[in-house]
Amino acid sequence: MSGSHGRRYRYTVLAFCLFSYFATMAARTAVSPVLPSIREEFLVSNAAMGLVLTGMWGAYALSSYPSGVLGDRYGARRVVLAAVGLTAVGSGLLAVSPTYATFLMSALFLGAGAGLYYPVAAMLLESLFERTGRAIGLHLTGSQLAGLATPVVVVAIAVRYGWRAGIAFGVVTTSIALVLFAWRVEPTPPSNPEASVRRAFAAERVLPPLRNRRVLYVIALAGIGSFAWQGTATFLPTFVGAEYGLSPTTAGGLLSVFFVTLTLSTPIAGSVSDVISRDGAAGLLFVVAVGGYGLLLGGVGIGLPAAALGTALVGVGMSWPAALESRMLTEFDDADRGAGFGLARGSYLLIGAGGNVGVGALADLAGWPVAIGTLAGLLTVCALAIGANRVFGIGL
Repeated sequence: MSGSHGRRYRYTVLAFCLFSYFATMAARTAVSPVLPSIREEFLVSNAAMGLVLTGMWGAYALSSYPSGVLGDRYGARRVVLAAVGLTAVGSGLLAVSPTYATFLMSALFLGAGAGLYYPVAAMLLESLFERTGRAIGLHLTGSQLAGLATPVVVVAIAVRYGWRAGIAFGVVTTSIALVLFAWRVEPTPPSNPEASVRRAFAAERVLPPLRNRRVLYVIALAGIGSFAWQGTATFLPTFVGAEYGLSPTTAGGLLSVFFVTLTLSTPIAGSVSDVISRDGAAGLLFVVAVGGYGLLLGGVGIGLPAAALGTALVGVGMSWPAALESRMLTEFDDADRGAGFGLARGSYLLIGAGGNVGVGALADLAGWPVAIGTLAGLLTVCALAIGANRVFGIGL
């Protein structure tokens, strides 16, 4: 923890990081609530729309790695400002895209810009706070709050003005965040001004962390968890609309339920992981998510109450990043933490990005029960792997 900054400034930085994460997440989340309307205008399938989200999150994942290197070279503040500004531009391009192809390209641009944000922001907070799990958990609530507010706001705007106006909500949030962060957060000195982005992609820099079995283990768990997170956040309104016969407004409201519980549980998950263990907290959360998926699948005959409760349980379960990302930070030494964390996080997000096209394709080919059941099965495997590691002392 930096001794040069007082408590008030540290929490000011945390607050503005939280809002910046809210803003960039709102820009990325704005597509899901109006996905059926976009499909109708562009005349494409669930899989095609899943490809848009997979491309956006894939670009987001790939830019996470250079984010850490750029933060080491130029300082966290500069990279955060660049990320938020590029996200604002990408969100605007999405809103005015005339064709499916331009919509896809705009989504890639938005994802690449937004992906620069999180690793440097997390490193900034890690340098300011001793209780990293709590700080990361609070920071993550920015993303969850965006997921809570965005569906409601975007649907309300889209009903009156169309889906393009709804997506433009992301332009508003990121523009405000850009101004606030530039105004209140002090310039941060680079930790390694000689760092080379080109050299960072050399095999001798990239391969060592990916040969560390402990790092690979956490990447695998988080990657599978992210696959489920992405598929749920993207297609939950479509799934409950199709299987439960709910209106777009009610289905969008359930997405807000997902993010409400996610928002409330994330800081708690981070604090619990500080007290017990990172893996133990993540394993419990995976089990809760599996129970939620089971209720969503088995509660169609019950109706909206089952859908709401199942969604809430899945939301609680998806607070696992507060535990696993805190562990990721501890797997790297101080000199390589920025690049190492960016690489690890980018790798797991790249795996997770497949959840969008994967779930969409499964739904097209085999139906929604198979698609959602697959997510439950994947998280069951994660929970069993964590249990085996703890019981048998595998050392991962």
